[in-house]
Amino acid sequence: MRVCKRLIGMLLTVAMLFSMAPAVFAEATSKNPDFPTGWSREAMSAAVNNGLLSGYEDGTIRPEANLTRAQFAAIITRAFGAETKADVSAYKDVLTGEWYYNDIAKAVKMGALQGKSATQMDPDAPITRQETFTAVAKIFVLSSDDMSPLDKFNDKEQIASWAAPYMAALTKRGYVNGDHEGNSNPEDYISREEFAQFMHNSIRTYITKPGTYTDDLEGITVVRVGDVTLKDLKITSDLIIGDGVGRGNIVVSGVVIEKRLLARGGTIKVTNSKLGDFVVVNNVNGTTYFKNYRNEAFFKNIVENTKAQFLTHSSGGGSSSSTPSDTVYTLTLKVDGVVYDTITVTNGIPNKSVSDPTKDYYTFDGWYDAGNNKVTNFGTVTATQELNAKFVAIPYEVTFAGEPAFTWKDAYTPITSFTVDELTTKELPPSEKVQAPLGYIFEYWKINGNRVDSLEAIKDGGYLPTATTATLAITAHYSLKEYRVEYSGVTWKDGCAPTVLTYNITNVSSYVLPQGTDVIAPSGQEFKYWKNANTGVRVDTLTITEDTADVITLTPHFEPIPSEPVTVTFYRIYSNLPPFIIGTPLSIEKGTKVNAAAFPNAQDFVREGYKEDANVASLYAGKEWTHKITPEFWYVKDGVMTTFDENVEVNEDTSVYLLSKSLSLMLTYELGGTVQALQVS
Repeated sequence: MRVCKRLIGMLLTVAMLFSMAPAVFAEATSKNPDFPTGWSREAMSAAVNNGLLSGYEDGTIRPEANLTRAQFAAIITRAFGAETKADVSAYKDVLTGEWYYNDIAKAVKMGALQGKSATQMDPDAPITRQETFTAVAKIFVLSSDDMSPLDKFNDKEQIASWAAPYMAALTKRGYVNGDHEGNSNPEDYISREEFAQFMHNSIRTYITKPGTYTDDLEGITVVRVGDVTLKDLKITSDLIIGDGVGRGNIVVSGVVIEKRLLARGGTIKVTNSKLGDFVVVNNVNGTTYFKNYRNEAFFKNIVENTKAQFLTHSSGGGSSSSTPSDTVYTLTLKVDGVVYDTITVTNGIPNKSVSDPTKDYYTFDGWYDAGNNKVTNFGTVTATQELNAKFVAIPYEVTFAGEPAFTWKDAYTPITSFTVDELTTKELPPSEKVQAPLGYIFEYWKINGNRVDSLEAIKDGGYLPTATTATLAITAHYSLKEYRVEYSGVTWKDGCAPTVLTYNITNVSSYVLPQGTDVIAPSGQEFKYWKNANTGVRVDTLTITEDTADVITLTPHFEPIPSEPVTVTFYRIYSNLPPFIIGTPLSIEKGTKVNAAAFPNAQDFVREGYKEDANVASLYAGKEWTHKITPEFWYVKDGVMTTFDENVEVNEDTSVYLLSKSLSLMLTYELGGTVQALQVS
């Protein structure tokens, strides 16, 4: 593809031509780090240099990425210089602030693009190969009933019936080729470099500046601007007068057009030229004017898909060279009462395109006349008049969230969206409607970490995009709710009084209540647990619930120290022998007395002892000893052998010894009162 720039009267040297060519190529490639180096390099370079394709904000060109419907619209409208826009307000997903809005409006007007439904355009969706080929073929006004060109493709059966006539015509011309396996892949998405290659296969020359051109032109040649003269040259394919020409003048003089002249606009004069096929008029913007007579040979097989107007002969039988009379209207475009631009509409063709006005926080809805009727095409006006811009406030959606999550009180419903026109009639949810999570206090709302107290503050803080809608994530800011614990009715041991008396939801689980060892208990009592001073409920750990008071008072719970059991063990003593236990040791409560009935039967043990102990028995040989021995129970009290009976209060483990009153005893003790030896005298 090339931009034809040589004008008559320009003197270009060979050296200049060679020095300029690499610079144009470098412009297309040097700033794109991922620019292709393979099969698509030439086509991609042509697409960039001719203004069809541009890179992304990060500098990449992304040749292998899928072409989107919006990108297709942008490329096709640039290729033909289209300026007139259709009303696309019915498509809810085509937003006026998006980069592709005007391109889609122009593509729809051209007939290159239509919605997926009555309300959906799906601009960011990828476009398939057969969708692309069909759309471009319609712009070229190319179709065929002969399906034989598609026989070259192994997968021709996959080509949709609605796409086949257009793909057949393009394939016949050599614009569509299959892959290395012979497939057309009609249902595959087309990549950016594949589309660039397709455009390069078909359109080879773009004329983008007024002037006179004399070089032969290769492939389809598209004229984008008016005031162009093509003189004494050959065009090897179609000559297309593009949409961008509008009502502009085009002169075709001494030109051989090997295929067709397709007029999508312009006021055209043809002289001394030859045509391989025929003239097609397909001007979606209005009437195409020819400064020729309809019966001239050049227009023999003209196809008028849209209206064409020719010169007419005078009524007197002679010829008239007068051009069609012009109908001219002036449109004064105003924005908020101030003149924005002025347009002259001649014969239904505006003299220029006008960019949509912008207004922060609003989208442009269109131009409206005095009767509040929307004017979507300046070419349709029928009078000189003022048109006023109408704007619609951009809606901004809002979401409210918190970490941890909160709930709304009293079934409150917050706003879900607002516009700048509603800054004073809508509000952020008031704090009293926010049920903060357990253990937290709601403080204020914030965006991106910054506090905002009103919708006006959101706007003043620069959080609203001025040209596009957005969803604003508004989050709750909390503070931790502090709880306090107090202690009453307690005497602390030195240095044991607690110093941390507050807690919150984040540290309550690690808060440790004072231990019983920190508390001085009343005499005869011991600490058992803490209890709520108000409810009397036992408290082992602090917790936070919805019912937790800001201050909790704890008081200690004491109980009497339980009596410890003591053991009373009865022993029988023999001469020069260790004591041995008689009966079963008694376990009684400390400070109590031994019931008389619990004492061992001492008389039984005395008789048995003397019968067995020869030393003791010899003392009473021949005597009635059973009537002379009186058994008694003794224990050690303060180091002295003392009589033990049912009146003795026992406060410790005690050893009680069964002795005989008729014996003179000498006992030896060690610490603890254990009998070590017994001597009989």
